[in-house]
Amino acid sequence: MECRMFEITLVSADDLPDFRKYGQTMKVYAKVCLKKSDYSKKVVTLKGDKKTTQKTSVDRCGETNPRWNFPIEYTFRESAIQSSGVKISIKLYTKRTLVKDKFVGHVDVPLKSLFDAGLSTEKIFSYTVAGTPYGKLNITYTFSEVFCVTKASLLKAAARGAGIAALVHGAWFMLTGDFSLLLTN
Repeated sequence: MECRMFEITLVSADDLPDFRKYGQTMKVYAKVCLKKSDYSKKVVTLKGDKKTTQKTSVDRCGETNPRWNFPIEYTFRESAIQSSGVKISIKLYTKRTLVKDKFVGHVDVPLKSLFDAGLSTEKIFSYTVAGTPYGKLNITYTFSEVFCVTKASLLKAAARGAGIAALVHGAWFMLTGDFSLLLTN
């Protein structure tokens, strides 16, 4: 199957609403996840892992203008990139101490619109943060060239990522006495 690596960097946000109370500082972080419609099986996911949600560090200094420079990598099937059903969903929150974190706003970016704008760019793209009067989210992104992946290699990558490849190979050998699995990469 044809795939591409996609890296999105959450650079910063500007002019977010001020939710501070009692002299506290506003500490903002972002959660990034994939939204899929009809093409849920077309997404390969985050470095072979089924978990596609990532969270930035909390910016403790920028308050209503947080800075992260937080890169996230995904691998997508080419067909998912060419569809309009996959979106990168970015939700902004303020970290609070004794109560639930407060939702600030969100941005949904269609993956295809980024791809159509170009494979790689140094340009910072700004998106209006829904739920805020003036808030902007700033990102950069890059798509790799197309590469081919077999389903078996995806399974191996997921197993290695979880640290269980050696366990699986050893168990296979113990159960079957077959060395062939041990000799493959």
